[in-house]
Amino acid sequence: MLNETTVFSITLVREYFTKWLLIPMFFIGNITNFLNCFIFLQQSLRRQVCSFYFVCISITNLFVIDFLLLTRVMMSGYNYDPTTWSDLFCKLRTYLWFVFNQWPRSFLILTCIDRFLISSSNTNYRQMSQKKYLKYIIPINICLWMALPFHVLFNTTIMNGSCVYLPGIYYVFNTVYNLLTSAVFPVLTLSIFSLLIINNVRRQSHRIQILIVQRQCQKQRREDQMTLMLLSHVLIFILMNLLNPIFQLYLLITANREKRLEELKL
Repeated sequence: MLNETTVFSITLVREYFTKWLLIPMFFIGNITNFLNCFIFLQQSLRRQVCSFYFVCISITNLFVIDFLLLTRVMMSGYNYDPTTWSDLFCKLRTYLWFVFNQWPRSFLILTCIDRFLISSSNTNYRQMSQKKYLKYIIPINICLWMALPFHVLFNTTIMNGSCVYLPGIYYVFNTVYNLLTSAVFPVLTLSIFSLLIINNVRRQSHRIQILIVQRQCQKQRREDQMTLMLLSHVLIFILMNLLNPIFQLYLLITANREKRLEELKL
């Protein structure tokens, strides 16, 4: 059972975690994503469609870091939480939380799909991976994930000094929506296309002739490196994006259970 001492200890650990881990992550994240943009915009990589998707992932990650992470540091590390007294900020931050988090996920999915297309032995599939389609795909993806969570703006409010979703049917709907968009759909999609990519690469390796020119060898090596980097990114994404949906599911299951004061404080 939780007591006041335990609650105080957990709160203190969370505060130190925010100050001494999230703040370095803020600076490291900014530097890393700017470097990624610089690397993937190099002339040698700009020929590949997935390079532009990686740039989109890095740019949208900056929104997550420079707004969501920074406000989290302010709220948890320094007890400055505008969401507890500004209804507008409460609604806006919650809405942007969904938008900013979904952009990198969706661009990672698009990157995975592109790698599947370009690694396919089917000529028609490979022709679908062209830069001319980016001017349509990128804006549509951005606008789509700005529109889908629009309901959050009208169903988030301040109750008992906390920024929360409206209780009842909407709370259930939003939890299911969060589970589907942040865990089930991206994890399943990325897993399926990652397996398809691995299968394509294996088939491709069997078709490569022993004697190939140096230029083809370099191109193939670059393709393999890009694929390996993508699959590593997918694995990290899956591992890092399962905790929050599980926590949201726990909150939904225990929503009707009367909680002690110590649990509410956490």
